Amino acid sequence: MNYRDTLEELERRVDLNREFDAIARFVIGVCRSLGLSGEARDALDVAARYLEHAASDEELERARVSCWASIKGRDGNIADREVASTRAALCATHPRGWPDDAFSGLDAFEAFATAAGANPDDLTVALQAAFADALRRGAAQPGVAADGAPPRR
Repeated sequence: MNYRDTLEELERRVDLNREFDAIARFVIGVCRSLGLSGEARDALDVAARYLEHAASDEELERARVSCWASIKGRDGNIADREVASTRAALCATHPRGWPDDAFSGLDAFEAFATAAGANPDDLTVALQAAFADALRRGAAQPGVAADGAPPRR
């Protein structure tokens, strides 16, 4: 099972938008294995503290703004490993309740992380490990996502 298959299975079993802590732990763990710039490392540290309720939404926002500023003008070039790793780290800087689609965020994260040098097989294993509890407690309903929608393809 590859990353996308695992992500689609997760979407069928759990409401990913309610799995902030598991997503944050996964993203932070993967990012720690990437070569990060100083700004991205600092942002990741703030994100880890935020996860533990030891940093505020404002601190997280400042870290996010600093990361974006560090790649300004080249932020779309994920062939540049610094840009790709910074974009991956940015995925960890979203606050709780972020009105984004978790599935799409995790899908984009995979593109940034692999462009930054992460091994796709290692990403899949890390995703499965990060969501092991969610996968165990989720009631599998083949072909139906937690919101009742068909799986994305």
